[in-house]
Amino acid sequence: MNPTAADLRAARTWRDAPTAREGWLRFSRWLQRNARKRALEDGDAPFWQSEKDDVSSHVLVTKKNARRLVLFEKQHVMHDFMGATWRLTKQMDTAAATVPFAPFPLDMELIADHARRLRAPLGFIGDADPHGVHVFGALRSGALDAPDMNGRSLKIAWLGIDDRWLRAGRRTNRSLIGRTIQMKWIEREYWFVIKRFMPRIDTLLGEATVTMLDTGTKAEVEGFADVMPREVIDPRGVRAR
Repeated sequence: MNPTAADLRAARTWRDAPTAREGWLRFSRWLQRNARKRALEDGDAPFWQSEKDDVSSHVLVTKKNARRLVLFEKQHVMHDFMGATWRLTKQMDTAAATVPFAPFPLDMELIADHARRLRAPLGFIGDADPHGVHVFGALRSGALDAPDMNGRSLKIAWLGIDDRWLRAGRRTNRSLIGRTIQMKWIEREYWFVIKRFMPRIDTLLGEATVTMLDTGTKAEVEGFADVMPREVIDPRGVRAR
């Protein structure tokens, strides 16, 4: 669905916001107030009303002597990974967890506590899309309304889609066009809102991945599972940068 004249007028309010945080607040309020049904049709967009500090819904698959903890943006991707590589993960002592769609302080506290219990490094497998980047930035900063890839609230490495995944995909017989998804208007707006929090996001995702997102294309892990980089299944590769 193309944006209406009213949509474009609203977009100017968050595009012209003086700070990244104010731009995000204007965008998210507009979504919650005017576009819940449309956003669900037009691509992934965030919907949460308030922080529920007393409830957490993340799923944890762990073992006593795990050497690293890998967080997944999507539960079905975690289950596919753990199922397809169960023998390998047993050998490598991997614990895995999913991150709720909107990770609130209690979620981050529980994840950090478990990582400390394991004395294990943390990695995050997310999509190259605005929500995946937002969740990672929120984990680093400890705040959904102020995602920051350089934050230190939770020391965690990005293991999600970046230039390495794209290069590996290009070396196969399957084109990147068949692996990626065109973002609709709301999701493109979401990307540029979140990107304001992370002006050097290319140092995390790589120039090619950021250019792809800037031109309205996203990449989800499901489309690149066959070319998952080695460090995702190697505990020596999980180091927060």
